[in-house]
Amino acid sequence: ESKLEVLNNAALHFYLEDSTLSYPKPYMPDTISVGDLIVGYPLNPLPEEFDKFMEKSKTVLISFGSYIDYLDVLIYKKFCTAIKMLPDVKFIWRSKNSKVCGDILSNVLFRSWIPQNDLLADSRLNLFITHGGYNSLMESVYHATPVIVFPLMGDQVNMASVAVGKTYGLEMDLGNWEAEELVKNIKQVMEN
Repeated sequence: ESKLEVLNNAALHFYLEDSTLSYPKPYMPDTISVGDLIVGYPLNPLPEEFDKFMEKSKTVLISFGSYIDYLDVLIYKKFCTAIKMLPDVKFIWRSKNSKVCGDILSNVLFRSWIPQNDLLADSRLNLFITHGGYNSLMESVYHATPVIVFPLMGDQVNMASVAVGKTYGLEMDLGNWEAEELVKNIKQVMEN
């Protein structure tokens, strides 16, 4: 049988979707939502460098998955400008391009890899700035970490709308924003 025939002949269909990341909709009787399968895996203690960095300060996580490494340098510079305007906030930024900000920012920890789920589970993390991928939003909702979503493509636009509609996040347009707007939104989320 072909894949299409197997799919068409299946008596039951499971799909990866959680009601916290969608709106009510009708489903066929032979479909079952299994929620999310990745969030509940055991958490690990934070590596020491992250744990120490997060001490005694509000902390923001910036991660756009693998997309961040291909963003225009002007977008990076806007993030750097916003970060410089918030010297009392610490930022953990998942990016391979740590040199883009020029001078060393003492309130930023650049890493090419981060333990994202473990960071989102830490109560000291105040905000997650993300592209709005399904797994990233599922982890943030699971750990009750608010988000600012810069959707890049596909379902991320819908995911950002859901975050706004369900009041656990704000949406910003990656192609049309200024550092001051991001600073205002960061403050709004962290103070409310």
